[in-house]
Amino acid sequence: MKIFNDILSICTDVRAIAKGGQKSVSSANHPEFGKVVIKHGEYRSVDSIERIKREVEILKEINSNYYPKHFEFIIDAESREFLIIEECINGNELSNVSDQFKNESEILDLIRELVKGLYIIWSKNVIHRDIKPANILIKPDGTPTIIDLGIARFLDKSSLTRSIAARGPATPIYATPEQLLNRKPMIGVRTDFFLLGIVALELHHGFHPFDPRKVGNHSNIVDNILNGIYLAPNSSDDIFTGFIEGVINVEPFQRFRLPQDLANYLNIKL
Repeated sequence: MKIFNDILSICTDVRAIAKGGQKSVSSANHPEFGKVVIKHGEYRSVDSIERIKREVEILKEINSNYYPKHFEFIIDAESREFLIIEECINGNELSNVSDQFKNESEILDLIRELVKGLYIIWSKNVIHRDIKPANILIKPDGTPTIIDLGIARFLDKSSLTRSIAARGPATPIYATPEQLLNRKPMIGVRTDFFLLGIVALELHHGFHPFDPRKVGNHSNIVDNILNGIYLAPNSSDDIFTGFIEGVINVEPFQRFRLPQDLANYLNIKL
């Protein structure tokens, strides 16, 4: 706890945000960086700290309003602790402000902004893999910030997931079939396309589109994702319907192929 306490001693207005597993998250006022988020925890293995290092490295490279700014990263090898200091984003989780996106046009505008933001990491051969409402913060002006690259896949680096693992890193109900089945060679930009589709449909319906209570079966969300069973959009907006049809498919090859293909369809300049 020493590195955490050392940082806290120079900060003011420290408030706990979340605690789970081996990591705690707090907000604070830092004398140099201003309003910050402090992530503190323990690491159990070389692979786990490598994931954290990769997340920090990509955030250090990015200078964009679509992502929080990275300020400091400290590792204490003796105590096996790490500490990350990032910009504190003035925003709300998407699920808490979903009423701001009431129709297909507003949802598509959000998706366009997310695609622009994600293209920044896609162009660096990084796949987010954990796009979900909790990882999208909506700022007061309505623009999104994308957070938590903790399970991002770096395509130019060796995989940290064992090939024999039954499931790849993911939030199961916001995951793709290839993640759930640990089909590592299939992970790519199309993985993030699928996740954007879940987010868009959840905003459209007001509930998870793979929810068995809504699709009318006795399965569960994960099995419905694996089998491609979801509630299609009830919409006369052909662009919105076409977007969903182009991203939510069990097989990645059935989705939009490249970021530019998706951008062209949505009329985005990357």
